[in-house]
Amino acid sequence: MSATPAIPHVRTSRADLLDPEIGRAVGWDFARFGVELPERYGGSAREGYLAGRAHYGRFHEPTDRFQRKVLLIRANAWMRGRIFDLKSITADFLRSIEPLHCPITRVPLTYGTGADTDWSVDRLCNEGGYVAHNVVIISTRANIAKDRKSVADMCAASQKAFMDRQLVDGLDEFQWARLACLATYAEDVPERAVMAAHPVVVLPPLHLPSGRIGMATEVLLRSQAATCAARHHNPREGLLNAMRLAEVFRGKKSRKLAERYLARLIARTCQDLKGNPAKPATFALEDAGWDEEVRRLWMRVCSELGGPGMREVSERLGFRLRLRSSEELNEEMGAESRGYLTREYLETHEADGVEHHARQRLSGR
Repeated sequence: MSATPAIPHVRTSRADLLDPEIGRAVGWDFARFGVELPERYGGSAREGYLAGRAHYGRFHEPTDRFQRKVLLIRANAWMRGRIFDLKSITADFLRSIEPLHCPITRVPLTYGTGADTDWSVDRLCNEGGYVAHNVVIISTRANIAKDRKSVADMCAASQKAFMDRQLVDGLDEFQWARLACLATYAEDVPERAVMAAHPVVVLPPLHLPSGRIGMATEVLLRSQAATCAARHHNPREGLLNAMRLAEVFRGKKSRKLAERYLARLIARTCQDLKGNPAKPATFALEDAGWDEEVRRLWMRVCSELGGPGMREVSERLGFRLRLRSSEELNEEMGAESRGYLTREYLETHEADGVEHHARQRLSGR
């Protein structure tokens, strides 16, 4: 009879104080997918892993880099006592949100090379847990630079990079601005302050919700404009497309403002694409957000329409915005506890599946 493998003397998790079944479920899933549990994970995770190995033996479920990434993220969340939503953070979810390029550095993402271009999963808001609307895929370089910085810190880093004409923590002023813009989709910042200080210089992944109707409507219009710009690099065609898009606005004044905004936006995008034919249309459209006239005109459009008007515009474009309040989003990612798992959070979300499915799976093994 073979001896039981020795369990390394490693630090356990604060989550074990709340519910050791969470750790056992984490370890069990490593064994279920045939992935070696790193030695740094001890406590209940090691117990679950050894039990899983005894149960599955050499047979395990198929896996890929997305499933392995989920296992590691979940184990790290357990180790640090962070919230991890089993229902939303899955291999299929990561597969669906994976971009070809890092949205911050714009370099093609690599996998498992050890370079700073490798893909990584990051929480946009450091004060929240691992839930779908707080997670994006960016390069390792952007992730390391971001660290625990807030939106305000990122804006300050962008300004410093601009003033000093040098990189700050490996990113230039444009990359820091993109990171700040992306983080505003998760961090609780008042909409007016966001619109005034942070131009939309990066279009968000589709899974990111928005509690800010102005930003959500602008993103919808930008997406429509991107299609127009990609098809026609001719400014004349761009103006005609702007007029067609502006027809969704009611009222002569708001329609005229929208025409001017869209015409300027599409013209700048077409000009960029004409000089850089290999540049993706989305990048050119994002860069048009730096134009002062584009920003000024959009602020005027927002002031003219107001919330109800922007909602109507989105519906006439064929989209029904499902806006979620900041309170709802913050509660879901555990912002009140800074993203750490608490007994109250477990009790509140047990029926929603936060680590609940893991306990059910273990009890039925």
